[in-house]
Amino acid sequence: MMAVAKFALLLVTLLMLTHDCQALEPSSGRLEEDEAPVVATSYELCIYTIVTETGKKTGAGTDSAISLRIMDKEGKEVYFPALDNGNNDFEKGSIDTFSLQGTCLTRFCKLILYTDYTGFFPSWFVETVSISLVIRGNESQKTWQLHQWLPKEDDATSPRFLIKDDC
Repeated sequence: MMAVAKFALLLVTLLMLTHDCQALEPSSGRLEEDEAPVVATSYELCIYTIVTETGKKTGAGTDSAISLRIMDKEGKEVYFPALDNGNNDFEKGSIDTFSLQGTCLTRFCKLILYTDYTGFFPSWFVETVSISLVIRGNESQKTWQLHQWLPKEDDATSPRFLIKDDC
């Protein structure tokens, strides 16, 4: 059994050595747009902090289940089904914070929000979505200014998703 553990450790070490990892300056602590990213290995998991801001318009809050997908320029993605922090999420004028685990993406640039369009108030007016994560001591963050309905209740033809692509 000890030989298997040593072999696994050796394999992980070799994978990390052969992976093209770049590091930020230790003093920066924050990943800026023009800096080289800290490269996550394909098996690393990160804790994402997702912050949503619901608008203050009449009917802005929703009882629907909201899901979120983020992607990077290479098409790698992380999907978070049914955002739920145990509170009454997505109420008019509220800011909700979710801490979720997923595969590490350090240069995410595309956001897709989904609604299941259920509940008494199925539409949602979302102002902003911010996503951040820390990987090996360095923070990566992106905020999308949305200011729109997902979907508007009186428009049956509205899609039940919203895409913001900054890639």
